[in-house]
Amino acid sequence: MREVDIERNEADDLLQQKLWEEIWEELRQGKYDVVIVTPPCNSFSRARCNAPATPGPVPVRNVCHPWGFPWLTGNNKQLVVDHNFLLIQCFNTMDVCIEVGCDFLFEHPEDLGVTSTGERPASVWQLEQMRKLVEVHQAITFAIYQCHFGADSPKPTRFLTSLLLAKSFPCQGWPQFDEFRNYLGPLPQSCSHRFHVKKLIGKEKGKWKTADSAACPPPLCKWLAQLIVSRVGEQPSELCVQTPAEEEQASEVAQPTTSGQAPETGTEPSSATDVTVAGTGTKDFQQCHRGQKVSVEWAGKTRERHFGSHPAGVPT
Repeated sequence: MREVDIERNEADDLLQQKLWEEIWEELRQGKYDVVIVTPPCNSFSRARCNAPATPGPVPVRNVCHPWGFPWLTGNNKQLVVDHNFLLIQCFNTMDVCIEVGCDFLFEHPEDLGVTSTGERPASVWQLEQMRKLVEVHQAITFAIYQCHFGADSPKPTRFLTSLLLAKSFPCQGWPQFDEFRNYLGPLPQSCSHRFHVKKLIGKEKGKWKTADSAACPPPLCKWLAQLIVSRVGEQPSELCVQTPAEEEQASEVAQPTTSGQAPETGTEPSSATDVTVAGTGTKDFQQCHRGQKVSVEWAGKTRERHFGSHPAGVPT
């Protein structure tokens, strides 16, 4: 596994063209099975469109100018230039994945349409490059509320992936709007929670409240990890998405196993090679039925685990 993220290492500055070319070369060499692509989203943030109701950074894009306002200057112009470069490189990376048969997983906030102040924010999901990935290359797109995975706020998020397991997830398809660009779905109008601990508006302790929400909550990370390792072996025929209460009950039947490498099943070698991550970084799905008992080796220890009916060949 290789993580490329400037938050972890100053050398991982993805504004360097040379670093992207290095990643693409490794992809063409067949070094990775899956690429996770998470370009920065703060220049697309709806929180920029809350003025004058709340203070904050000004918008630098909208639905008419998704690549940035042509009149921007100074720091705002540079922000958009940098973020556009990173986004274009992410599209190029997914093109390389398609070329070499590597899977990809892309994440960005859901396009929720018009704001309460009448602004129409830009979204990556409005871009032609995104439509091409779905319509031409048959990628799968779906949306979630992160509060269903333990987040303190709803934080609606959308994913685009070539991983086939995602076909069985709820909230499939593109964002839908009425004639006034009010959001109609596929996410339900409400996340179903009566209230949330955290509101992503304004500042707290000198920094914007949206900053801490950039990281996915651990249950969502785990859920996505299970999606990623579904690439190993056969694809599942069914998916169970469980509430926290159901998950607790299910844990009595099957305990999930996490590891930093692809699992080994008996004496057969895994078909996975590696995973690379480019970017920043439950309703958990778990096995519905117990299957055959297998031996899983990780970190020098061997444990017995039951395989479920999904993902086939991968312990959950």
